[in-house]
Amino acid sequence: MLKVNSRKRGVALMVVLATLSVVVILANVVLSIISSQSRLTQHQVGRIQAYYAALAGMNYAYEMLRRGPAAGGWIATSCPGLGCTLTLLDPQFAATFPPSILDVRIILIPVDEPGCNAATPVPPGITACIRSTATYLITPP
Repeated sequence: MLKVNSRKRGVALMVVLATLSVVVILANVVLSIISSQSRLTQHQVGRIQAYYAALAGMNYAYEMLRRGPAAGGWIATSCPGLGCTLTLLDPQFAATFPPSILDVRIILIPVDEPGCNAATPVPPGITACIRSTATYLITPP
């Protein structure tokens, strides 16, 4: 019959507890990294959607300026100051936004005003600089 010393049982218990605690700590670290990566990915997707929504707003403003007021378009002073918010201004344009995009704001600055930083000479027929921003909201998982 085998006799196990009580000291050896105590050492084995400590080794098992230490191993178990190391495994639990490593599992918590891995779960934390996965959760953080998920939030970062969701934020990145939101930023990319906002970028393309702002780009779409610039294209929309360009088209409205190209049309001119005779065809229902804009002039260079159509969206001064705080700008035009497309979600309120044009519901057909806003209907294509992903749910994370709150609004797209367009500011038209006439070429002769100081806010229009045209570093290169302005081609004939260009009457405004276009600035576009998109506001997006990320809800954490």
